[in-house]
Amino acid sequence: MKRHPSLHGLTTDHHHTLGLVVRIKRSKPEEAEGLAKLLLSTYEQAMLHHFRGEEEILLPAFATKVGDDHPLIVRTLTEHIRIHRLAGKVREALQSNAINKKLLTEIAQTLEAHVRFEENDLFPAIEATLTDDELHAVMERLPIIDHTVKTEQGITARYAVTLADPKPMLSGEGDRHEPDETTTR
Repeated sequence: MKRHPSLHGLTTDHHHTLGLVVRIKRSKPEEAEGLAKLLLSTYEQAMLHHFRGEEEILLPAFATKVGDDHPLIVRTLTEHIRIHRLAGKVREALQSNAINKKLLTEIAQTLEAHVRFEENDLFPAIEATLTDDELHAVMERLPIIDHTVKTEQGITARYAVTLADPKPMLSGEGDRHEPDETTTR
């Protein structure tokens, strides 16, 4: 299904999250610590901003039409809370050297189910409920996420993504540039 442009950045984040989920699911137990660190880095540098955009901009716009207690809104917020709680458990497990594949699998399954719910249920309902002008107003208000990613090879790449337009901005001046060999996505 083709997404409204206002939701492209959020959908792009979902694709990145699913990529991480696949890595966790396919991983060996001895990779748990490295993947837990990658998961927490992704959570702190991208997911928190993603949730904030949904919670402060997208869901309130939707709620103006369907009410604050709409089941899709309640489920979204409940799942965000669960993901925050599980990320905290991963952080605690890392600090106490008790990280394990079971915990990573639990958060991976939770993230996958959440992404599928938003893509298959929440976003189509929002697209069907909000007018094109309202969706564009949402797009204008979604924040820019500043990503700093350190790859497994130790390469650090920094880029900014506005949730409304997932094309990276590599300069601080707001000019959009195509990624080069020093940039990862």
